[in-house]
Amino acid sequence: MPALPGNKVKGALLVSGFRIRSVDDVSADDEGPNIRKTRLVARFLHGKKSDERPVRFTRFTSRDRGARQGLEISYDRFLVFQCLVSNSVFIILTDSQQETAHLLKFRDVAIGGVYAIAEPMFRGVMGDGVKIIDTKEYMIPSVYDNERLVNPATLPTNVGFKAFGMENVKIRFGPVWIEDRVCSGETCDRQYSSSLDCLCLARGRRNSWVLRCIVCSPELPGGECEMQSYAFSKLFLPPGILENPLKEEDIDVFELRDSMDRIAERVNGTDGVPLAERGWTIYGWYKP
Repeated sequence: MPALPGNKVKGALLVSGFRIRSVDDVSADDEGPNIRKTRLVARFLHGKKSDERPVRFTRFTSRDRGARQGLEISYDRFLVFQCLVSNSVFIILTDSQQETAHLLKFRDVAIGGVYAIAEPMFRGVMGDGVKIIDTKEYMIPSVYDNERLVNPATLPTNVGFKAFGMENVKIRFGPVWIEDRVCSGETCDRQYSSSLDCLCLARGRRNSWVLRCIVCSPELPGGECEMQSYAFSKLFLPPGILENPLKEEDIDVFELRDSMDRIAERVNGTDGVPLAERGWTIYGWYKP
C-alpha cells in the first residue's frame, strides 16, 4: 500500500472514519443518513474542459423510479473516475470554475491518483449507463488495495466508458517523440488536440513539452496505446529537465529511447538483475 502523497495526511484522516461505498450502491433512493460520513475510493482517470455542448442525462424524480426526467446541463469540467470497490466508471460534472477549483483543492491532484470522494450523491445517469455523481467536498488523496484490480475482459459491457487495471505487466516501447508547445499540467492526459480543452485550471511555469510514446503489451486493450503526459514523462526524465525551458532539438531522442528501453527491461525483469518486485502496473480507460 503506497504512502499518502505529500502533506495530505491531514486531509486523508478527515475521511478515515467514513464508510466506503461502491458507486453501484449510490442511487436516487439515498436519504440523508445513507449519504453522511460515506466515501467513494476512486482512481482519477481523465478530465476535460467544457466543449460548450451540454451533457444529456436522466434523473429519477420519484423513489420508485417510475418517473424520469431528461435533462441537458452545461458544465465547467467533466471528470472520469473508476470506483475501486466495483471497478465501475462514474462521472463528476462541475458547474463553475469556482466549483472546479474547490474539487481540485490540492494542487498536486494528478491523473492516475486515488482519491476519496466524500458523501457522494446521485445526480443522474448518462445515456450510455454511466452514473453522474455529485459531491460538495474536495478530492482527498487516499490509499487503496491493488487486489481490486481486474482485467478488462471482466468489466461490464453496457457502459460507454471502460476502466482497467493490471499488475506485473511486461511492456515494450514503440516510437518516442518530444511533443512541444503542449500542456504539461498534472491533470492533463493529452487526449485532446488543443491544450485549451484539458482539465487544468493552471499550468504553472513548467516547460510546455512532454514525451509521446507508443506503449506495447499483449495485455493492453488493442495491444498498444499512446502515452503523452507530464505524469508519464516523469517516469523517465528527472524533474530538473522537465522544468527547464528546453527545446525539442536540445534532447537526443535516440539516446532517450535507449534509456527508456533499459528502464523497461529492468522493470520487466528481462535484464538479468534481481529485484524484489517486477513488472509494470497499468491503469487506463477507453470508450468502445
